Amino acid sequence: MKWGPIDPKKIILTEDEEIALAYIINTLEYCDSMIPSLEELVNGKIDETYKDKIEFTNSKDTFAKAINVCIEWLLSSLDAKLKDQFKKVYSVSWASFVKV
Repeated sequence: MKWGPIDPKKIILTEDEEIALAYIINTLEYCDSMIPSLEELVNGKIDETYKDKIEFTNSKDTFAKAINVCIEWLLSSLDAKLKDQFKKVYSVSWASFVKV
């Protein structure tokens, strides 16, 4: 799997890559959820003069961006895999069916 900027329309992941991305998303979400606790822990241990310099917003933003990229890759791959099937479904004249 190539990491970095890629054309989302050309992503087709293997099942193993999809599973790996699901694990990565799960781990990123866990790490993101732990940031407030980490920030609180650091603020409790650090000298008062440095407390106002402790800022984890960039870390939260980075985790959020990484999660979004992984989800985009999964959705792009799913879209690419199902494109032909959706074309078939859309091309059916559903009005001609008595029962669907």
